[in-house]
Amino acid sequence: MRSAKSLTQLARFSVGLLVEFDTDDGRTVNGTVARVNRQTATVVTASGRWRVSPSRLRVVNATQASQASEPRVLAMTPPHRV
Repeated sequence: MRSAKSLTQLARFSVGLLVEFDTDDGRTVNGTVARVNRQTATVVTASGRWRVSPSRLRVVNATQASQASEPRVLAMTPPHRV
């Protein structure tokens, strides 16, 4: 049952989509989906690469994306786990 819910949530995201999520310490991180895995999405941010559960991801709308100061193309670094 949990697997089906996870797959449904992952279906909302695709490579190149701008997203944001909250870290365990309360920061909001913006990034771009680089890969959609079986249970997580890999998100590239200015601070590195993160593997994030789809339940924690939110799509960034066009207004927020135009206000973001982060570049869309970023170097890949070892992932952080959320």
